[in-house]
Amino acid sequence: MSSMCPQRPASNRGIWKKMEAHVRKWGSSEEVLHVVTGPVLGEGLATIGSNNVSLPDYFFKGILDYSAPDYKAIGFVLPNRVSNAPLRQYAMAVDEVEVA
Repeated sequence: MSSMCPQRPASNRGIWKKMEAHVRKWGSSEEVLHVVTGPVLGEGLATIGSNNVSLPDYFFKGILDYSAPDYKAIGFVLPNRVSNAPLRQYAMAVDEVEVA
């Protein structure tokens, strides 16, 4: 098992990097923060390498602040490509991430 998934450099150095910076910032200001991250997989994805590893078109991130008295959660589905859009464009309810 591996905790890695291939990302396009434009995403990893761009929109994804911005997302990770925000999560670190939120993590330092909250008592407890739970973060779940992964690829959005489906049929017909491009593959790379001799093992035909799927190259996702999107990645998701769910963030939960589980500290009383105010529980907060937010989800994101980010493209695995270059994006100059603000992160808030990709923000959504966690329920929406579940069906992405």
